[in-house]
Amino acid sequence: MEKDRNNKKTIKIEKGILNTSNIKQLQIIENSPKEIFYKGNIDLLNKGIIAVVGSRKPSKYAKNMCNIFVKKLIENGFVIASGLAVGIDGLAHTTCIENGGKTIAVLAGGIDEIYPEENVQLAQSILETEGLIISEENFDTETNNKNFPIRNRIISGISMAVLVIESAYRSGSNITARYAKKQNKKLFAIPYNIGTKGIGGMRRLLELNAKLVYDPEQMINEIGNIENKVKIDNMQKENFNKIKKQKLEDDLFEIYKLLSNKPIDVNYIARMTKKKIQNINYSLVDLELRGYITKLPGNKYVINNE
Repeated sequence: MEKDRNNKKTIKIEKGILNTSNIKQLQIIENSPKEIFYKGNIDLLNKGIIAVVGSRKPSKYAKNMCNIFVKKLIENGFVIASGLAVGIDGLAHTTCIENGGKTIAVLAGGIDEIYPEENVQLAQSILETEGLIISEENFDTETNNKNFPIRNRIISGISMAVLVIESAYRSGSNITARYAKKQNKKLFAIPYNIGTKGIGGMRRLLELNAKLVYDPEQMINEIGNIENKVKIDNMQKENFNKIKKQKLEDDLFEIYKLLSNKPIDVNYIARMTKKKIQNINYSLVDLELRGYITKLPGNKYVINNE
């Protein structure tokens, strides 16, 4: 792989259609797709893959656990797979990239029509760091809500194991968990307290005999040694650490500078910036996932001083 003058890798991003007869993991699952549309590094499908899924509105605890588990999993040579949704999915991909790992995003729509819109840049980062984006839908197919549950069988199907980090009783994460059990994959869940919003999902996971894990090493020991480990890309890690320390993009910084230790809501931000609330929400999610701000009850936000 050649390097440019800025010490960055020059990545050639491949795009094509792959017959699933070439993907061992997908040959053995029920209702296997006949072909997969892909963009990126298809060699990752031959590595040890762990699916990390969870709530679209994760608690601070869940986000912290996602960071801890993903970092340790990639340090031990695993590839992280998820669904590119907001919340835990996006955080799993992001944490993987920023720490030098490789990740796979499985979409419900075409890979040339990235959904959700706020994760378009994340999808590009996945490709620029030798990751992979796949879908059973044609390249330019728009995302249809009915496809989300169906695509979850692929997330679990390509993976050795599935880790669920916080989920509602009826959720896409628990659909993925059900597929994992049906496909005889290892299923793990991170415990959380009675009375929290995720306890309903935990109850469903326990009904599926998910194994509760309290630290990453417990999970790694349960899975055992894997072949074809992926090494941490230190150059990638260094580049993303530099990016993280740089000034926020202008549109995000305009919102970020309004925040302080005093909680403010979206309506206040809209009045001050003259931006649409939908666009503000996208930026707030981005800022929260990056760790710059914290969301409070009542859709209010404060700067994160940790």
